[in-house]
Amino acid sequence: MTSGLDFSGSLVERIARACEQVAIAALFAMTGLIMLQMIGRELFTLGLPEVDELARWSGLCLVYLATPLLFLQGRHVSVDIVLNLLSPKWRRWAMVLIEALTVLFALAFLAGGYMFMQRAARFATPALGMPNLLFFAPALLGMALSLVAGWVRLVRLIRIPTTGIAS
Repeated sequence: MTSGLDFSGSLVERIARACEQVAIAALFAMTGLIMLQMIGRELFTLGLPEVDELARWSGLCLVYLATPLLFLQGRHVSVDIVLNLLSPKWRRWAMVLIEALTVLFALAFLAGGYMFMQRAARFATPALGMPNLLFFAPALLGMALSLVAGWVRLVRLIRIPTTGIAS
């Protein structure tokens, strides 16, 4: 029988994989939009600010929607030089601390995003007139999902025995 954490972890992973697909689409869109902007500027002397804004939004989607899956897989920024020097017991607790700090970072990011949106949500982007809430939604959604992914990783780390940590 699966535990609640296993179910929620797999649900988070499915959502993160869907976000990854959107991030991949955003990568292609961003590449195409940048090429269109370069062609417009170099061949037709057109600035195309709408295209520039969509390219920036695609970049935002790419970064923040790919992050939750990277968190779940432990493939986000990882410097393990010090971790590799620690004994398995100390490594485990260092990893727990790192995951807890990751969760706290996501909480701080979302709190800052909430405070920012209190003022910025009233405005729209200059070229497209896209509401700021929609423009920054991928960042907020991606970080909210990253928070949940970090929490799942933290709980999994706490639950595994010390012998489960590679030496």
